[in-house]
Amino acid sequence: GWSSVKRRIEDCLSEVKLWMSEHWLKCNESKTEFLLLGKSSSLDKLTFSPSVDFGGVDIFPVSCTGTAGKTLGVYLDTNLNMERQVCNVRKQCGLILKNLWQVHRCLDHATKVLLIKQLIISRLDYCNVLYAGMPKRLLDSLQKTLNSCVRFVFGLHGHQEDYSRYLKQLHILPN
Repeated sequence: GWSSVKRRIEDCLSEVKLWMSEHWLKCNESKTEFLLLGKSSSLDKLTFSPSVDFGGVDIFPVSCTGTAGKTLGVYLDTNLNMERQVCNVRKQCGLILKNLWQVHRCLDHATKVLLIKQLIISRLDYCNVLYAGMPKRLLDSLQKTLNSCVRFVFGLHGHQEDYSRYLKQLHILPN
């Protein structure tokens, strides 16, 4: 049950703390967080508030909202479906594209390509291995961001039937 899992987690945290101190690193127990992951139906059935002792500090699970559940720039959610991450990436890319559209007349084709690759594609590519096995609707929403990039670079208005030829010209793999 929970007590054996809790003991294993606490033992692991103790080993991490020991390793850190042996390598002259400081561990701030009060800033340590943990996420409780699982299906929402399973998490709703919890009848207790799990906590873990770490160096005399009780750590309680944080919910995956706001900046909680963000690690290495990737937003996690309780059932690991990557929806928070995709929404965040799309939001960031949308704001960047909005700003780029305001100056698009001042940019030549090569500069547009460079800006798209550096500001948008780099965000889409970051930790993209986590997107494996993601639901099609989330992959489609990322594809819409790529399509918006194509429209920006090539000055296309309206939606196209097929963006793959443009993506190949930009050396970006289509879906």
